[in-house]
This record gives sequence, C-alpha cells and structure tokens, in this order.
Amino acid sequence: MGVFQLISPILILAFSLTCAGFQTAISKFTASCLGQNKNQEANLYLLCGCFLGIIISLSYSCIIFNYAETIAVSLLKERKCAILLKICAISFPFSAFHSCLNGYFYAIKNTKIPSFTQIIEQLVRVGCVLIIYNYFLSKNKIPSIAITCIGMVLGELISCIISFISYLITYHNLSNSRNLPSSHSSITIASKTKICKNILTFSFPLIINRVLVNILQSYETISLPAALKNYGYSSKTALSIYGVLSGMALNLILFPSTFTNSFSVLLLPTISEAHSKDHVSDLKTTIRKTIFFILILGFSCTFCFFSFGTILGEFLFQSTLAGRFIRILSFLCPFLYLRTTLFSILNGLQKTKITLWINLFSICLRLITILFFVPNVGIYGYLYGLLLSEIISSIFCILFLKNFL
Repeated sequence: MGVFQLISPILILAFSLTCAGFQTAISKFTASCLGQNKNQEANLYLLCGCFLGIIISLSYSCIIFNYAETIAVSLLKERKCAILLKICAISFPFSAFHSCLNGYFYAIKNTKIPSFTQIIEQLVRVGCVLIIYNYFLSKNKIPSIAITCIGMVLGELISCIISFISYLITYHNLSNSRNLPSSHSSITIASKTKICKNILTFSFPLIINRVLVNILQSYETISLPAALKNYGYSSKTALSIYGVLSGMALNLILFPSTFTNSFSVLLLPTISEAHSKDHVSDLKTTIRKTIFFILILGFSCTFCFFSFGTILGEFLFQSTLAGRFIRILSFLCPFLYLRTTLFSILNGLQKTKITLWINLFSICLRLITILFFVPNVGIYGYLYGLLLSEIISSIFCILFLKNFL
C-alpha cells in the first residue's frame, strides 16, 4: 500500500493538468452558450475542450511512460513505482476525455450520467482487481500491487466508453428537440481558434492553482516516508506505516466527506446566486445553517471514530496500528469537513485567492512538521501537525466570513 500511495502525486498532477480545468471550462462555456441558444457553438466548446485535454494528456502520458524509471528512482525514491507509473500512464487520455464529457453533462444539468459512470468505473476497477487477484492465487502466485493500476486503467476505459455513448444519445435528443444542425460548416477556423483560446484562458489559472497546491502535496507525500526513515525505521517499515496511515486510516476518516463534498457542490451555486443578487440575509442564514450542520456531523464522526476506532481497524484492515491512527485522526473530522465546506462558500463569494492562500499555508505547516518533528518523534509528529493545520485553516475561513456570522 505504501508503494502504491507513493505514485498518487503523479496521478493527482495528471488530473490537475488534463482534467479539472478543462472540465470546468467546458461546463461554464457550454451552459452559457445553451442559455443564449447558441447550440452549435456549445457543442463545439466540448469538442475543442476534448481535443485540448486529450493532446495534453497524451503528452503527459508519454513523458511518464518513457521516464517512469527515472521518476521512480530520483523523485519517488522507490524503484518499484516504475511499473505502476507505466500502467497508470495509459489511463490519462481516457480520464481526460471522460472528465470533459462530464463537464458537458453538468452544463446541461444532467448529473445522472456522471454519477452512473462513476459507479460503473468503481465496480469495474474493484471487480477486475478481485478477478486478477484470485487468478494469481489459483496459480499459487503472489499478486502484485500492479493489479490495482490495471483495474484503474480498465475502469477509466469502460467509463469513458459509456460516457461517450451517453453523449451521442444525449446530443441526438438535443438535436431533435432544438433543431440543432448536424454539422459545423458555419463555424469558421477563426471561431474555432477563438473557442480554443477562451478555454485555455479560462482554464489556465485553475490549472496553475491546482498544480501549485499539488506540487506541495506531492512533496509532502514523498517527504513523509523519508522522514520516517530518518527517525530510525527501515525503508520497508516506513512505507508500511505510511501505507496504513494514508491507504487505510485516513481513507476511513475521509469517508463522511463524501457527503460534505456533494453538499459543497450544491452549496456553491446557491451562495453565488445570493451574492450576485446582494441577498445578505439569505447568505447569513445559509452560512450559519451550513456551519451548524457540518459541526454536528463532524463531532458525531469524532465520537464514533474515537469510540470504535480500534474495533474498525481490526475489523476492516486487520491492523492494530490502523486502529490507533483512526482514534487520533478522529479529532480531524469537525475541522476537516468544515474547511471543505467553507472553501466552497468562499469560492461562491468569489474569494478564490483566499482559499488558495489558506491551502498553501496548511500544506506548508504540514511540511514543517515532516521536516522538523517526524525525524524526532515519528509518525505522531505528523498526525498532530495535520490536526493543527486543519484547526488553523478552519479558523482562517471563519475569520474571512465573520461578517456573515
């Protein structure tokens, strides 16, 4: 698990470069065009966005695939990551295309298809891993962690195919209902160039913000196992502890954030609409109710994870260490969930720079604990640094929203 978690910075960077910015741009411009009945231009935004996303993702895939060995040894400090990087590199173009199509579906307010394809992707991913795993066992062979990457590639491929078929059906239905032309003959080369320029201009700041944050997070991911080795652990033990923390305990703590993240997605347009209409009373009511709801959820999760953390660690992961981590990380819940939701509110109020700076401060604080505390006190130095960063980030968010509280 530790080796697999080490490649996460490369995967996150791939998403930042090839997916997130283009998905948001496609969603924005497509919705704007459809609102003005520019149906042909709306579809062209999708096609141009897909073209740009696939070109960039193919370039990134080639770089990762060809230099996987160098990245694994020099950057990740673990040669076993090379084969995982090569396999995962195959999935980047599929992921980019899939994300662009999701942007289109969000623009036309059809959230069922992205939700359905995500479920199918996870089912295919887990199912393929289980099938390959049992095949290895039947042959009395030890399965490699690489089967997880194979499952990821197959999951992205299947979801990409389903999304594309759904798009063709949806576009056909829209063409019939809105008398949408079947060709783009009336769109000139200059118009297509302008559309590509609009997408790049809009998505570039988003990409830069994500990449900057992810670079720091990547350095954090790489530095923690190294700091554990400086504390005195062997390379194998350091990776094992890191794998239990990030791949087991932290994932369980983050599970309830599935609900808060979905809530945040719906909260952002609500805040934006009230802010644009200068409905201050509505803003205050929404923000207060949101904070109250999130704190109730957060403290409830803290109670459950702290009370049953040891049992959950043994039952889910057969790991006593995971149970200890879950109990300590349980105190993260109120602040972690609150920060995520307040970020959505701040973005809805067009304070994106504030969320970026708070994010950067939080990551830098965690890096300080890794560099100066983990080598002296071990993994618990990082856990307490993580808790401190979430508390301070939540306080900053509340301070910037004090006029609404």
